[in-house]
Amino acid sequence: MAFRLKKHKRLKECDEKVVIKEKEIFADTEDKGKENLKEHEEEEEIKLAPAPKESTPFFGMNQDIVYWGFSQRGESHIKNDTPCQDRCKVLVANHNRPIIIAAIADGVGSCALSHYGSGIATELSVAYLKEKIENYEGEEFEDKVIGDMLRDTMQYANEAVRKAAEEMEQLEYSFQSTLTITIYDGSTLYISHAGDDGVVVLTEDGKLELVTSRIKGEEASSVYPLQAGSQYWQVLKVDREVNGFVMATDGVLDAFVRGEKEENRVYYPFIQPAFETKQTKRKQIQDILDFYYDYMAGKEYRKAVTDDLTMVVVTNQKKLKKQNFPVFDEEEWNQKTKEYQEKVNAALYPDMAKFKKIEDDSEDEEDGTDLICPYCHEYVNEGDKFCRNCGKKLKKKSKKTKDEQEPDQISESQKESDLNKSDGDLQKTNRKSRKKKRRRVKRKYKWKKIIVLCVILILFIVLLVAAGFMIIGAL
Repeated sequence: MAFRLKKHKRLKECDEKVVIKEKEIFADTEDKGKENLKEHEEEEEIKLAPAPKESTPFFGMNQDIVYWGFSQRGESHIKNDTPCQDRCKVLVANHNRPIIIAAIADGVGSCALSHYGSGIATELSVAYLKEKIENYEGEEFEDKVIGDMLRDTMQYANEAVRKAAEEMEQLEYSFQSTLTITIYDGSTLYISHAGDDGVVVLTEDGKLELVTSRIKGEEASSVYPLQAGSQYWQVLKVDREVNGFVMATDGVLDAFVRGEKEENRVYYPFIQPAFETKQTKRKQIQDILDFYYDYMAGKEYRKAVTDDLTMVVVTNQKKLKKQNFPVFDEEEWNQKTKEYQEKVNAALYPDMAKFKKIEDDSEDEEDGTDLICPYCHEYVNEGDKFCRNCGKKLKKKSKKTKDEQEPDQISESQKESDLNKSDGDLQKTNRKSRKKKRRRVKRKYKWKKIIVLCVILILFIVLLVAAGFMIIGAL
């Protein structure tokens, strides 16, 4: 017995040592796993280069050309704690005269690193294009030369984004963004464009219009970005002299330019302050910039728009002083909006026209057979013997409509009869009408009860007969 106890004790001690050893092994493994995970996370952090800086508000002036712009983080990105995916950049190149180069980009919302893509695309495209323009050996630029420069710049930006994704060992898809670039010398405007951003121009003849296309995908919220390829890029020259233009990502563009089905109508009051002619001093330019920046940062605008916001404005102040500005008709705008909405409703709800708007007493008014109670002067039905409002007996003589029978035209005898009626009589007639209603309701429910009882009785008889047959069958 003593031997067995000693053996059991030794086994127990061995088990305890094994458990302790296992705990030590698991602890070492867990520590090593944590260290490896930490090293892996550090490696991942090293792979991602610092994100391009967000576009802070800026402005500038070169001779007669004034430019300013900004990007803002949208409410949806603030709520989700994601970075601003919009970027914008403006540089001035010199080639016999100042040439403004501007670029805006909007990162694709479903791409986690699109703020890298938009930042790289804007920064490198304007720098690349500036170098191209300043190193051009000819005196004047031909349309073909500028067109080739813009296509090369789009290709260069696309390749730069691809290389950045490769260096950071990330998917190129995650870097997708739109890109719109402009070249402006004070009168002529060239544009290269990919995506659903837009450029709205004010031409010398006083027209304000969107000159780019919203290059959307097949789905409503999709877009063909820069990375979709050159077949989805748009390169163009505005065929008239331009005195000013606005570049905007969809968060701003959709606020003042209607869709293609509404012929891209531009809401001029929204953009009118941007073409203010009193932008000849730095303080005046700063005031206009602050006005738009504060307005778009305000609660009213952000209730309607939750996307990131980018706006760049370039104007020729000398030409704007002689500009014939657009004449805006608010009533015409509202009428066109109403007509478009009716077309949309007709397309969405084709059966809506079949239904008429029903209003209270509309049938009585159309028939022209309305009767008026001589006591309470309310409408009653032609066949009623008693007024449904005051309960008094109706006279057949009272066939005038309410409009025809004004209070001043009521006979003195009717007024006296109204005054002579006692409260007791009125209560009596009201009680009678209520009793009649109760009787009608009781009769209605009485028949329902009889029908229900008959059904129950029939079911009971059927059950009895069935039970009888079962008993006979059992015997």
